[in-house]
Amino acid sequence: MRALLLALAGALVVAGAATADHLDPQERVRADDQKRAAAMLLRKVDLPQGYEPERTSDLEPHLTCSPLDESDLVLTGRSKSPFWAREYQIAGSTSAVYRTARDSAAAWRRSTSTVGRKCVRDEFRKAFARQGETMRIALQELALPRLAVTARAYRLAFSGADPAQQPALFFIDFVLMGHGRAQVGLLFAGVGAPPVRATQIALSRLIARRVKVAMRGA
Repeated sequence: MRALLLALAGALVVAGAATADHLDPQERVRADDQKRAAAMLLRKVDLPQGYEPERTSDLEPHLTCSPLDESDLVLTGRSKSPFWAREYQIAGSTSAVYRTARDSAAAWRRSTSTVGRKCVRDEFRKAFARQGETMRIALQELALPRLAVTARAYRLAFSGADPAQQPALFFIDFVLMGHGRAQVGLLFAGVGAPPVRATQIALSRLIARRVKVAMRGA
């Protein structure tokens, strides 16, 4: 089950959007924006002691969410951190810089929309079904303190076919951040217990400041 969690986590792209190739944004990479995207990511040194790189499956599913179609938008920078794990807690991040603030705002509206979030949840459910697993997935928004950038947070809680008889097996939390042309997605996952909120909030504050600095004057 943990291996499948990692495979699904690795399938998610920037801002929690899951798309097919034909729905991906156009890429016109600029060296300066690529550098900005890399500067915004989570780093191992940011994490509590004991986190180590965790390689995701080579057979990561490719999720398709048409409400998150970004084929009309243009990216000029994109980056992704490794996933790190400590016992049954996992953390990772993605980042993107769009060509214009208007493109970034459009991506933000889609990724934080009710229909977009539900589509990601449903795609997870379908991915489990392809593995022969019946999963119930609860979706909720999480509270965040005031950050240096615009931010939203969500949790997916995965239970067996009968959640009344079985507690949630694992959880995936997304913290989505937007600032000007930039978007960052933090992913926190926990097997058997939710991700540690204190760690999640501390890292969200850190990355929010990092995003603001990286995009200064951009």
